[in-house]
Amino acid sequence: MSKLVKKLRQMENAGPSLGFKSVKAQHGRQMLLIACLPDKDGLPMAGLAGLDVDAVVFKVKDVNNLDSLSQATHEAGDMPWGIWGSMAGKDDFKRAKEMGADFLIFDAASTPVELLQDEDLGKLLRLDLSQPEGVIGSADEIDIDMAVVEMDKENRSLTVDDLIKIYWVSDLINKPLLAYSQRELNESELRSLWEAGMKGLVMEVVSKPVSSGPKVLSRVSDAMLGLPAKSKRSAGRGPVVPRITASSEEEEED
Repeated sequence: MSKLVKKLRQMENAGPSLGFKSVKAQHGRQMLLIACLPDKDGLPMAGLAGLDVDAVVFKVKDVNNLDSLSQATHEAGDMPWGIWGSMAGKDDFKRAKEMGADFLIFDAASTPVELLQDEDLGKLLRLDLSQPEGVIGSADEIDIDMAVVEMDKENRSLTVDDLIKIYWVSDLINKPLLAYSQRELNESELRSLWEAGMKGLVMEVVSKPVSSGPKVLSRVSDAMLGLPAKSKRSAGRGPVVPRITASSEEEEED
């Protein structure tokens, strides 16, 4: 099993401790924190193992050149790391595992179905919120471990509209949801995502200046420590009530 998936399940299953610290107490944060390192400016190599995160994901443009990650993956040490990129088939999955990859973040449109049969890699599907409701809801039917929701393509503050979409997606699927952000989220934004049912954050870290990345991640980690022990939706969603649209009413009349 993927180390990242195992860590999430430990966090979700942690209950009150009986003389011993619970997993959450040991972990500290209520949400997973994953650092996303893009290769557009060159990957920051030094100090990856010392980052205050649960995992690192390398966002790569060319999966045919995975050897370029060798130094970075070595610096990650025992920390779970993954790849965000388009995989062409079994050979790419095999190569990623041979290098030590623990999980993959992938798009449905460009990823072969062979990935779903892989039992070793964690499978994180990037959801496209522009797709129809029925398509997004179908993510529940495929063998993935988590789903990633991109929040701020325009690099702006979290809005009420963004939050409504998060609740909407959370009601559509039962898979653990992670938010993806290209900027630092403040404590209020993190709390809103947590209360909406988000289980973690994938946060892109700029490589220049290199020193800024660890500081930003540390601030976000500290903000997560202040989250309540239980989110409003941690008990699980209730039954989904079918919604009757005008088109469905017309079909019934016919």
